[in-house]
Amino acid sequence: MPDLSKIALRWSCTVWADRCSRAAIPAVDSPRATQRPTGDRTTYWAASAHIAEAPDLRIVRPGGTDLRFAGGGSYLRRWYGDGYRSIGFTVDHGAVGTGPGRTVELTPPALGWFEAPLGAVPYAAFTLDLRSRPVPEPVWRWLHDPVVTRGLPDAGPASVIEGGTLAEWFDVLVHTRTVHPATFR
Repeated sequence: MPDLSKIALRWSCTVWADRCSRAAIPAVDSPRATQRPTGDRTTYWAASAHIAEAPDLRIVRPGGTDLRFAGGGSYLRRWYGDGYRSIGFTVDHGAVGTGPGRTVELTPPALGWFEAPLGAVPYAAFTLDLRSRPVPEPVWRWLHDPVVTRGLPDAGPASVIEGGTLAEWFDVLVHTRTVHPATFR
C-alpha cells in the first residue's frame, strides 16, 4: 500500500478554446515537477480529455469553434512510458453539476459512442482493464475503432470528443450507470 501522504492529487479540468493547447503542458508538468525531486508516485486527476493519450483530440462544440489539442496523457505517456496509467471514467446517464446552482441532464450514450454498450452491463459500477489479452474479435474492434464519446455536458448531446482509439486513450475504464450532481458550496 503506497504512503497516501506522499501522493499529490492534482485537479485540473478547465477546457476552453484559447487555453487548451497552451494549458496542456503546464497542467501535466505540475505533477511531473512534484514527482521529480522525490521519485514518489503522483496522481494527476483531470477530465478524460486531459488524461487520455490522444495526440490529436477534438472536442466538437455545436454552434462554436471545435477544440483541438493533444491530451495531457500524450505528454505523460511520453515522459513516463509504461509507468503512466490512464484511467477513464464514463457514465450511462444522470445529471452533473456545471457550477453553483447549475446542472445538466445526461442522456444515455448515443449508439455510436464507445460507452454505449457499457449501459447493458448488469452492474451499477464496474472497471475494465483494457490491457487484458487476448480478447474476442468484437472487443478488439471496440478497442481499436475510432473513439467517439460524450463531449462537454453543457453543450448538449451533439457535443462529442474524438481522435484516436479507446486502446490508445485509456488503460482502465471505470463505468458508472447513474450519476448525480455534486453539491457546490
